[in-house]
Amino acid sequence: NVITKLEQEGLVERVMGKGTFVASPRMKGTNTKVFSIIEQLQEMGYSIRTKRLGLEKKTSVTLAKEFKLPEDTLFYEVTRMRYMNGVPMSVHITYFPVALAPDLENADLEHRQLFKILENDYHAAKGKVSEVWMAGRAPQHVCEILKISTTYPVLIGISTTYRVGNERILFYEKQYFCGEKIKLQLEID
Repeated sequence: NVITKLEQEGLVERVMGKGTFVASPRMKGTNTKVFSIIEQLQEMGYSIRTKRLGLEKKTSVTLAKEFKLPEDTLFYEVTRMRYMNGVPMSVHITYFPVALAPDLENADLEHRQLFKILENDYHAAKGKVSEVWMAGRAPQHVCEILKISTTYPVLIGISTTYRVGNERILFYEKQYFCGEKIKLQLEID
């Protein structure tokens, strides 16, 4: 059946009781251990743009415990939105100690990847990365940014990146991807 083949290729979507519709384009990621998702998408020909939404300094007992640092440690909370081919795709909220990059306010977070800035400008070499991905719902403030309902499905990624050579946390990030914008393909040997 032609419709079944188009559905398998991701070109159309069937909705029970409503019909068959042209599918919206989805990001298709492969092994994210080799390349960042952004590098993968750019390599596949997608236009990716980042918009800086916020850069705040704050203390947080919860973050301090997670990072195993004193409770009065000052952290950055960097909020960015990613667009794929001009359409909002995801919101990224990243936390790390201000001491790591004391003048980050001057960095070009819209044209350079945050992690490349930390590595190249501040010599913060990353080591092991631990990621957890799950389907869920985004918090209200993220839904407002993405202009979606609080009942809308999102793919949530929580990653902890450690310093090279030890078990100290370098940065912590939460990512919220619009559910219909992402399809991950993993190959496990």
